[in-house]
Amino acid sequence: MKKILGAILGLASFAAFAGNADNAVYLTGNIGMNTSYSSSTGASNGTVGQSGGYFLGANFGVNVNRYLGLEVGYTNAWINYGGATPAGSSVPFGVAQYGLTDFAVRGTIPLGETFDLYGRIGIAGYDNNPSGTAISVQNLGALYGMGAEWNLSKQWALSLEYWGATGSTAFSSGNIQGGVKFGF
Repeated sequence: MKKILGAILGLASFAAFAGNADNAVYLTGNIGMNTSYSSSTGASNGTVGQSGGYFLGANFGVNVNRYLGLEVGYTNAWINYGGATPAGSSVPFGVAQYGLTDFAVRGTIPLGETFDLYGRIGIAGYDNNPSGTAISVQNLGALYGMGAEWNLSKQWALSLEYWGATGSTAFSSGNIQGGVKFGF
């Protein structure tokens, strides 16, 4: 009896996943603008700065059903904290490059066949590799986002999203991005 029940449950799980076989797996590519906030340590402890930059990102996702998906992504950003170039250096003062890896759950509200609203929540890990004298932080925080998606066909979609990642007062970012999604 247990074997039969196990086989039925196994087939039911495949059937539930096969019900959304169209675009069950997808890739997205994004480009956007970044606004970062940072706080200093040491003599200027508590000083908060804001800067801007740009980023490129990609996500790999699997739709569990029409309303729920799981994503893993990577974003690389270049942020300019401003200032002059230090003597003897070709790298501008305060330019930082950082990477962000995230794992998220994505909830989708379809509004017809061509337009969807969605939200993301998950975990983001930062690894900042500064150039010059910019802030360097390794951090783990929360990822959140909301956006809209225009389905051009069964496989292609355009998206617009606001997302952010926080974790401490040392570093957080708010991003506006546009992207392309391809479903397999």
